[in-house]
Amino acid sequence: GKGYVVPEPSAAARAQVEALQSGGCFLVLDGLDEVPFGLRAPVRRMVQALLTLYAPKRVIVTCRTRSYDPKQPLPDFAHHELAPLTPAQVKAFAAGWYRAMAELDHVDSAEAGAKGQRLAARVLRQELKGLASNPMLLTVMAELDLQEKELPNHRADLLNLAVRIMLGKWNRHRAGQSSSSELQALVEDERRLRKVVERLAYETHAQSGRTTDQAGDLPRGRALEVLEEKTLLGRSHLPSDFLDWIDQGTGILVGRGGDSVEHPVQYGFPHRLFQEYLAGCYMISRPDPEKEYADRAMEGDYWNLPAILGAEERYYVRGDDHLVLKKAYLLLPQKLSADVADHRRALWSGQIAAMVTAEEPQRIASDDSGLYGRGADYLRRACGILARVMSGPLPPIERAAAGRALSVLGDPRPGVLHTAAMPFCWVPPGDLWMG
Repeated sequence: GKGYVVPEPSAAARAQVEALQSGGCFLVLDGLDEVPFGLRAPVRRMVQALLTLYAPKRVIVTCRTRSYDPKQPLPDFAHHELAPLTPAQVKAFAAGWYRAMAELDHVDSAEAGAKGQRLAARVLRQELKGLASNPMLLTVMAELDLQEKELPNHRADLLNLAVRIMLGKWNRHRAGQSSSSELQALVEDERRLRKVVERLAYETHAQSGRTTDQAGDLPRGRALEVLEEKTLLGRSHLPSDFLDWIDQGTGILVGRGGDSVEHPVQYGFPHRLFQEYLAGCYMISRPDPEKEYADRAMEGDYWNLPAILGAEERYYVRGDDHLVLKKAYLLLPQKLSADVADHRRALWSGQIAAMVTAEEPQRIASDDSGLYGRGADYLRRACGILARVMSGPLPPIERAAAGRALSVLGDPRPGVLHTAAMPFCWVPPGDLWMG
């Protein structure tokens, strides 16, 4: 038979195995939520097998709160939820960021301290404090601050600016490299380029939610199929050239696997929030966005953030409040059934309306344009329906989101707003056992 040559493991690989075998390591397994739903059970078994084979001193498995299923936990693991960054931690990050930039010669070391203080002051102002508590968004703001860009006040504005900067790197990477005229034209067409990236993000997000044994990333073959669509790049050499360029030149789409960096077998986004934001932009730009949202509501709550980020993009970045209001109006069911998708559509309607109301308190109530119905009528129906969504079949996190939207739109329940209408019961004095 044929003989096989097994390559010697690298020094780094040998050190990792030795650390696992000796128990002298801290093992972090990041992103259980990025594993397709159908693969999470075997992945949990693989984690248990790893811990049986080796004995690391400490192990952490991370997962997004929204995707965490307490009914299927990892045995012998304690469960903790990460708190948002405190102002003190944000200040420590800002100081550390500019110390690192000074070590990399991106800023003068004498200016690092002052720049760190300036960054902390900018991100901790009232409009941005909520965004700065998220480590990923804080890093985006730090990168924008390094480039002396104005920091936007809203999440969608911030993500839009970050994506534009990342795609803008192409022009810097083009110098001195050979490329086809078709690829150069695509690189220089910002709107077309953005459309292509949004389509890939949408397909990647759909892929990650399928209950199959496929990986959450987008396989190269499927990426090429998508890019070869007539409305995108067509059947030519351009789709393949494009994938190589976006992987090696921008960092917004990252190739993984394969026999070398030049031949990845699948692609993913550097952070899930970029994927969700761009997928949401694609969702809301479809010819019939209301149908798109209704269809995605049937698939599960992993479309929640793309749905809301798409609306934020249209409202904050493009200023298209008419489309956003139309979406809120048309998503609200005429009559709420027991169907989960019906409740999710009502939730998304309320979240979008709450976004507008938080920014412009009288915008919906005074909308008598007649284009999509009276705003006051919508608010009355939406508040009643959201109160029912809060006790319906959706998971607790989504029901809590319905409550937050209801608190912005106007909770109609007297028992919540007025002490005289709140139910009380008599508790006689005496000893009690607490804890």
